[in-house]
Amino acid sequence: MMAFEILLLSAAAVSTVVILFSVVIVGDIQDHATRRQSYRRQVKH
Repeated sequence: MMAFEILLLSAAAVSTVVILFSVVIVGDIQDHATRRQSYRRQVKH
């Protein structure tokens, strides 16, 4: 029973870390995309 609880906890921890990393990476990609667009607008002006 104890091993199952440890497995469950580790799975929850791993999924939490994966979600956090995906949010950070996706946010970073979107941030770079918006920066690139604003940079293009400045160049056009």
